[in-house]
Amino acid sequence: MKKLGLIVAVAAFAAMTLTGLASAQNIGVGLLWEGSGITPDMVLPIKLGEDMVIQPVVGFDAVKDVKTEFRFGASFEKHLNTDPTTGLFGAKIYADFTSPSKPSSSAIPEDKSYLDLTFTVFLGATAKLADNVSLVGQWGPYLTAVGERKESLHGVETVTAKSTTLIGSAASLTLRWWIFGK
Repeated sequence: MKKLGLIVAVAAFAAMTLTGLASAQNIGVGLLWEGSGITPDMVLPIKLGEDMVIQPVVGFDAVKDVKTEFRFGASFEKHLNTDPTTGLFGAKIYADFTSPSKPSSSAIPEDKSYLDLTFTVFLGATAKLADNVSLVGQWGPYLTAVGERKESLHGVETVTAKSTTLIGSAASLTLRWWIFGK
């Protein structure tokens, strides 16, 4: 089931990116900081028309001797008007694939990899900082389907946390540099 979710998420991410690139008015690069995360994610904002943006997101985080985490997803935002500084609304979908590090001793249980899927709707605003640079702030509620956590010790697998759903809210800040287009 975990592999099917990962395949569907990657396919959706690729389809959204290719569709956006085919009809792009502007293409940029940027950094996204979300919640209390320290490591920013890389974004590829793609402007469709005057007031819509599709933004694929890819992130990576490695905590030595603890875990390696890959994040990918996309957001869609609709601007309220075509002014350089305006309000916006939209939605995001993300997949977080976490692979815990192997323990240093065979007496310590080995955690298994897991996948979390998050869906967010948001309100926000964008502000033009320079000719090709903008800052976007967003806030909204999220729903996360948390994957089942398992560990294995000497070949015996144990469930340490059941699959669950989390509901909360989060804020994000994105710095964009529009490098191609009008």
